[in-house]
Amino acid sequence: MTPVPTPRARSSVLAMILPAILACHEAPPRDAHEPMRPLQVNPARDSPMTLTANDEPAATASPPPLAERPPADPAITKAIDLISASGLRFIDQAEDDSKPGEYTAEQFASMLRTKWDWIGYDIVELDPWLEEIAARSFKTNLPYQVVLANGARVELRGWLEQQLAAGEDP
Repeated sequence: MTPVPTPRARSSVLAMILPAILACHEAPPRDAHEPMRPLQVNPARDSPMTLTANDEPAATASPPPLAERPPADPAITKAIDLISASGLRFIDQAEDDSKPGEYTAEQFASMLRTKWDWIGYDIVELDPWLEEIAARSFKTNLPYQVVLANGARVELRGWLEQQLAAGEDP
């Protein structure tokens, strides 16, 4: 047997629902949005000010500039240049049945530079750069692969470490 709501219960439900229903039927104001206007700065009026002990305005110092990237290990730049000049194909593996991303050498080197700028701005040594930026995909956490000239696929980190070591030999 289904319980029948009392008149008091029905009226309290209506009291809660009715304002929401009525609010949905109101048209939004037509003049609420204006197009953006160019920002006009008046240095005399808009300069940052603070109050001194005598309650007199005094100009504040401007915020410090953004820190520049610390000097990076030249081996990182060499690694990116090796990838770019290799002429090989690079694979960003997909974690499901979708098609993996495939890059030319130049595209992949550019992608690593961008990833380094966005995710690893403070990484300036080769080993952390290899681990955090060059070895794995940020999306899938799967290792990047290199398609060698013979068609074989190898993980990028091992291939890159081998190429860097070969370049150091006299």
